Amino acid sequence: MLAGPRWAGLLIATLRRHRGLAGLLLIGIAARLLLAKAYSPALWFDDYRNYLRESHPLTPGNWHPAGYSAWLRVLMPLGDLWTVTAAQHLLGLTLPVAVYAMLHRRAAPRWLALVAAAPLALDARAIVLEHYLIADSLFAALLVGGLVLLLWRDKPNIWLSLAAGLLLGGATLVRVIGLPLCALAGGYLLVRWVGWRPLLGFATAMLVTLGGYAVWFHSHHDEYGLTGWSGRFLYGRTAGISDCDRLKLTEQERRLCPVQPLGQRPERPDWFVWSPDSPAQRYPDEPLLKSFAVKVITQQPGDYAFTVTRDVVRYFFYPDRRLGPNTQCLDAYWDLGKVVKGVDCFPHVAADGSTEPASLQRPSSTKSRTAFRWYAAVFTLPFPVQFLLVVGIAVALAWRPRRPGWSYGSGALLLVGCGLAIITISFATSMFERRYGHSASPLLVMAGAFAWLRVRAATRPAPDEPVLPERNLDADTTT
Repeated sequence: MLAGPRWAGLLIATLRRHRGLAGLLLIGIAARLLLAKAYSPALWFDDYRNYLRESHPLTPGNWHPAGYSAWLRVLMPLGDLWTVTAAQHLLGLTLPVAVYAMLHRRAAPRWLALVAAAPLALDARAIVLEHYLIADSLFAALLVGGLVLLLWRDKPNIWLSLAAGLLLGGATLVRVIGLPLCALAGGYLLVRWVGWRPLLGFATAMLVTLGGYAVWFHSHHDEYGLTGWSGRFLYGRTAGISDCDRLKLTEQERRLCPVQPLGQRPERPDWFVWSPDSPAQRYPDEPLLKSFAVKVITQQPGDYAFTVTRDVVRYFFYPDRRLGPNTQCLDAYWDLGKVVKGVDCFPHVAADGSTEPASLQRPSSTKSRTAFRWYAAVFTLPFPVQFLLVVGIAVALAWRPRRPGWSYGSGALLLVGCGLAIITISFATSMFERRYGHSASPLLVMAGAFAWLRVRAATRPAPDEPVLPERNLDADTTT
């Protein structure tokens, strides 16, 4: 009889103790409800057609892993598009709680834990991507969840390592960019030397998720892997800068040279992937495309490095408010009231999984769209601030105090390394699209929190080191 009041009292006491986090969550819930009212039931982008097609029946596609298709396969039978967007928003609301709890457990001040959790709860970009029927929000949830478990303790035990490996492996099956992040996480466990058991747990999780998927992929495509189009996307990245007059290519590879001269080629790398006029469509041989791309990278390393570096700089400082050059439905990321001519961003999804335009799915509330634009103008983490975070983290990690505080420093290094890897590798292997790097934002903020904890731990006296009072030189007398 008393169990109910006891639990209610415990909940009220917890909310009072962590009322800052409760406030963040209330604002985050209100913003998500506002967006849901403005655009019902979801925001849509053309990639969704492919995800939905490969979920009925569930098959491993060539151009991306099947993780997000599996997510749709589970949720769509439970309802409609509202089920998907609601689940993605709920996932987004669990992440600030997890980050706050992890930092609170690692002895961070409450204000610092709140600062690290705030972008996950409030950032307008994260909220909008949760409302899209694309893989970004699910990838971010699995990635942040895995890293939180890995950093939950100074040195994770076997169960934390196993669970973190399963989440990071799952993130890789949503976006293949997770693969190098799994390698960074494994390197973190080795450098910290957490023992054989946690390493075994993490390796087992990688084998189950990635190895099992590779076997399933082989059963459909007669090759082991996570995707079948890595060479095609890399070709798109490199074709625009290829100078075939000075490249050493085979006769077959030379057929992939763009017909346009340098300086007059399409700006977007995905033109070389999808356009019917691209050589990749005339000669869709994956090993050949990959061979051509690798030769461009190795024989024109300066041009390739310049292109990738330029796009990384554009990520942090590009003045346009869009995610990237894409001018279709993803413009709603910034201006949700804008009508994109000729593009229906709100499809009707039939029972068989097919999509077709439907005027009933148009935005439903002009006032809500206006209100959310005002919200986004305030609650958005600027990209230059993320760059300043990277600089501050680098300074904190380069500082060599007498007591290094390596426990926090290694966590900061893992997080900032994963964040920069997402940005750099995405642009190096595909194209410049700001949403590809969005998952780095919460990692950079978390890394900043760990860097601050490192500095604080290094400047505090050791437990066995007495704190001496300051000496008052004015009171000294000489004899």
